[in-house]
Amino acid sequence: MFSEELYIMDRNAERLMVTELEEAVAAKGSIIAEKDNTIAEQAALIAQLQAKLAEQTHNE
Repeated sequence: MFSEELYIMDRNAERLMVTELEEAVAAKGSIIAEKDNTIAEQAALIAQLQAKLAEQTHNE
């Protein structure tokens, strides 16, 4: 009986740790997605600025 209770406690602790790790991974995935969006927005802005600069250089 005692070892069965320990087994159940270990299993529950393991499940809790796995759940916490899954939540941490999901949270990090959201942060990465946000940063990817920021990078894409900045890349688009850089492309626009490069196009303006090329146009100004060409008009001079």
